[in-house]
Amino acid sequence: WQSPGVSTYYLDSVLGDDTRDGLSPATAWRTLGKVNAGVFAPGDKILLKTGSVWNNEQLYPKCSGADGKPITIDSYGDGPKPVINDNMHDEAAVQFINQQYWEINNLEITNDNDFSRTTDKGHYVGILLTIEKSGSVYHHLYIRNCYIHDVDGDPNYSGADDKTSGGISGRIHAAASGPTGHYEDIRIENNKI
Repeated sequence: WQSPGVSTYYLDSVLGDDTRDGLSPATAWRTLGKVNAGVFAPGDKILLKTGSVWNNEQLYPKCSGADGKPITIDSYGDGPKPVINDNMHDEAAVQFINQQYWEINNLEITNDNDFSRTTDKGHYVGILLTIEKSGSVYHHLYIRNCYIHDVDGDPNYSGADDKTSGGISGRIHAAASGPTGHYEDIRIENNKI
């Protein structure tokens, strides 16, 4: 599916239904998979209901906003921040690869399959920003007011991405030849990690 233009989409992990249009709280989607499968337009908003919990799901939308028209992810309603817990199914609970003009606000993010065990560890991340074999410049990625905790990272990991385990991480994988891409205008503000 593809957004027709500047629209606001709603998700509710309890009362949502992916067969609906997602354009109001009463017709909210249920899963992050619905978000991941779509193409959003610059200026769109994706709002997750407070108190909602998405377990075993990753948030990985596959498009970009535009200068002056970022795509915004935020919460709606009263209550605790919406929770995304990938439960170590994917490397990152929230990820963006070769994308720009996104703002992520007011989410709770974890990547842990058992909060009572501290021995689990691996190459896991809460929010991951990646430039993958691109020489482009990627702009305007803002992460604000999020609570990121219980990410089963491994401080002793040794590999190509040995510094990209933890709460919020960014990395650049250069192409075999040509220029290496980079980020401009990254803001990570008022988060609790």
